[in-house]
Amino acid sequence: MKALVNRKAFSLTDNQIVQIHKKFYELNINRKNFQFAKRKAEKLARAHRETEPVFSPRINAKSKQLDRSQTRADRSKKRTDTMYEYAQKYNEHKSQLKKALSEKEL
Repeated sequence: MKALVNRKAFSLTDNQIVQIHKKFYELNINRKNFQFAKRKAEKLARAHRETEPVFSPRINAKSKQLDRSQTRADRSKKRTDTMYEYAQKYNEHKSQLKKALSEKEL
């Protein structure tokens, strides 16, 4: 930049040089802030994904027996779907108990 300023073809005044410097400085700061915000959002999203509880059905010997013991009509439904249904019923039951408890306290 200084090499360009010293050429006669560009002949910039000191005020113009200061103004250009300020613009580049602000551009640099804005770029760093943007990169920081981007990394922060990515880290928060990753932390949220890692800490969010996820239901995953456990497949053990007993659950495998469920598949084998089902009749032909029941085999069209996967074991995991059945387990997800049980989990949903369990969550509904827990929410009903919480409601009942909160109504008792009021």
